[in-house]
Amino acid sequence: MTILTVAARALICASAGVLYGCASLSPPVDPIGLAVIEWETESPPFCGRCDSLKLVVASDGRVWTEEGYWAGRYRDWRTTKRRFQVPPERVAAFRAQLQPYRPDGFFRLDQEVCKTFWTDSGGFRIKWREEGREDSLIFDRGCDPAERASQAEDIMRAPRLLGIEGLERYMR
Repeated sequence: MTILTVAARALICASAGVLYGCASLSPPVDPIGLAVIEWETESPPFCGRCDSLKLVVASDGRVWTEEGYWAGRYRDWRTTKRRFQVPPERVAAFRAQLQPYRPDGFFRLDQEVCKTFWTDSGGFRIKWREEGREDSLIFDRGCDPAERASQAEDIMRAPRLLGIEGLERYMR
């Protein structure tokens, strides 16, 4: 084998490793045998600096985060994507915190089902996927805010149970 052939093979292997590493940063699209919860914030209108957070939490402890913000102009949108591995007990605590609010199918808490509705509040989108089943909750914090305060607090604070540093600013 020539030095050129060895170098070419090393370059191909290194490139494959980089591509594999990049590909593994994406959340699982069809995680066979895994339960997945997607948890994401929805910014309120007129938020000034709008912060957003999306978590994809797999039952095996892998967590993907996508943090974003913009300062009033869509062209200024910035995102940061990261991947973590958390212990199974933290994933179990996160799942248990959200479980009481899991609907059967799709449920949207918005002005059509609320007695009181504030239009200037943000909210959350949560999606549970496992064993061919998918359930979704869209929770607007302006929906009956007094009656649903503890539910909003539970949903908002669930990511803290994962123990990932730096996510606190989204738990307001």
